[in-house]
Amino acid sequence: MQHSYEVLIIGGGIAGLSAAALFARAGFATAVFEKEDYPRHKVCGEYISRESVPFLKEIGLETDHLPQIDRFLLSTTGGQTLAANLPLGGFGMSRYAFDAALADCAQKAGAVLFTQTKVESISDLGAAGFEMRTSNGLFSGKLALGSWGKKSNLDVQLQRPFLRKTDAVLDGWVGIKHHIRYANHPEDLIALHHFGGGYCGISRVEADRLCLCYLVRGEALRKAGNSIFNLEETVLCRNPFLKSIWRDAEFLYPKPLAISGISFQKRSPVINGVLCLGDSAGLIPPLSGNGMSMALHSAKIAFEHGSAFLNRTKKRTDLERDFTRAWNRQFRRRMWMGRLLQGRFGSEALLSPTISLLNAVPFLKSAVIRSTHGTAF
Repeated sequence: MQHSYEVLIIGGGIAGLSAAALFARAGFATAVFEKEDYPRHKVCGEYISRESVPFLKEIGLETDHLPQIDRFLLSTTGGQTLAANLPLGGFGMSRYAFDAALADCAQKAGAVLFTQTKVESISDLGAAGFEMRTSNGLFSGKLALGSWGKKSNLDVQLQRPFLRKTDAVLDGWVGIKHHIRYANHPEDLIALHHFGGGYCGISRVEADRLCLCYLVRGEALRKAGNSIFNLEETVLCRNPFLKSIWRDAEFLYPKPLAISGISFQKRSPVINGVLCLGDSAGLIPPLSGNGMSMALHSAKIAFEHGSAFLNRTKKRTDLERDFTRAWNRQFRRRMWMGRLLQGRFGSEALLSPTISLLNAVPFLKSAVIRSTHGTAF
């Protein structure tokens, strides 16, 4: 039996769930397909720009009670630092809490959530819409949104071009996340600490916890014997800030979460007729901040253009063109800045003069900070 909906959303993360809330509230039959369940932890920096606050209120999620973050600190293993105020700032919320809250918003709006359901393939049938094969049966829909995150079997099935390219700076990263308790970190601060082969972010989330999430090159992890423990002890702790954290903090996971094979290469916002949201459309380097906010904003863009298509005021070819243009207009500059900063963070030899320049030229430092935050939506 084939089940039919107007909107099929692959992936129940930030972008997929917030898009589901919008489409369902507008009266469109909407289904979300998520391979896991809620609540769950995910590898993520867990800092959300305040540009997202009006949108979150619109779909029914309040953020005033969460840790508010207004300052930034960057450090190197050599002890060099860069401090800045964040004019827009943000707040901290774990993916464990955030995804579950968004799932609740989507269901209250009327969306149907199929959890523990893997999407195996999706086919573009042209004017007939889409057919999707899942571990829970066959589904059809008029509009398909891809929100499957950093990496998926669907990237391979759809033969996405970024998989055929290689880039020494943008490919081969590993993401590792802890939750910790650490009294010496101010609530209003997000810090980024560089170490050989990567960088580590730390900021507060709910329940008196901090998210400690770092990106490391795969080759650096291999040199540490593919041991996260050895990597943290012998490489990360060369940074004095990180050494203090590992000495004094309480680590709350039995073992850290990890994801490998992360690529920051350019991706297309539309592939085989599927509108891609969040990381599926382009994985933003954490140095340009706000991947979570960009995921939310991409959902709003998809709703604006997708609802016009479903209401038959926009043709499908126009939908794909207009969505791509809107995505590029909103995010392309931030993605460019993120990739540029990613290259600078590849080594302390490049990072050190960059910090010196930014400390010496305040207006340039302010411009870089502004480029990592969007405007309210």
